[in-house]
Amino acid sequence: MSPEQVPLIDFRIRPPYESFVPSFFTLGYPLDEGLGLPAIVRLCFRDPVASRDEKSFDLFLEEMDEAGVVFAVVTGRAGVDNTDVAELVSRYPERFAGFGGVDTSDVETALREIGLFRELGFAGVALDNGMASPARHNDDPALRPIYELCRDEGLLVSLNGSFLLSPDLSFIDPVRIQRVALEFPDLRIIVAHGCWPWVTQVCAVALMCPNVYVMPDLYPHMPEQEGFFEAVRAGLEGQLLYGSSYPAMSLPASARVIRSVDFSPARGALREMFESAAALLGRDPHELAPKYERD
Repeated sequence: MSPEQVPLIDFRIRPPYESFVPSFFTLGYPLDEGLGLPAIVRLCFRDPVASRDEKSFDLFLEEMDEAGVVFAVVTGRAGVDNTDVAELVSRYPERFAGFGGVDTSDVETALREIGLFRELGFAGVALDNGMASPARHNDDPALRPIYELCRDEGLLVSLNGSFLLSPDLSFIDPVRIQRVALEFPDLRIIVAHGCWPWVTQVCAVALMCPNVYVMPDLYPHMPEQEGFFEAVRAGLEGQLLYGSSYPAMSLPASARVIRSVDFSPARGALREMFESAAALLGRDPHELAPKYERD
């Protein structure tokens, strides 16, 4: 099976749907210099995306098909109504799983919200601890009850590892994620944005902690990104997840990036990524992609 034929599970999308629109689709694209972002980051946002520009959910579904994305995780965030995430998953259970977003500024409120997530049909929880007020490190002791509840409820936890969305790099330090993973070995942790620039460190954490999954997603133009793929060649393929971070990147363009990577000698890396992502979500890969075959 060629790379172009291997189906993808996109572990991080925010579609043009209900409350996602004012939260993620009002920023002008392509990003301009006035936003103060580094030029190399703006490269990731430069391509026109029809569904994003027209705020069209129907076009978004077409772009999923074009990209070969058979299933995707709709990732909430504080400011997005979690009932919108639940509604979308309920309408398209064959296409989407949902991660509810919570604000960890108030842990007690976050716990009450998470307590409803299984009833809403969510597979996981999205935590942006560096964006809390005050910002929290991922190993902040105050977050222990949240991790305990997610473990007990069988919810996946997505930790935001973006250098752009934290006060400083200490908030995405992989060592802090390792501490959480070691304290809660039955809690499955997804590291969104891959903690760049701590590429080698986060890959080492995943290699040492089987409950940690790394998703480099957004930054194909950034230096050292090749380190993620080198780690796959060293045996990390079962813990590397694909994610586009749509609407930041075009679904087809992002898919082309991952399919163009030379993973050899790990020739089955893309298939392994697809199957491990399906298993993480409790899905049968052959139900998600009936034509999928393992070589």
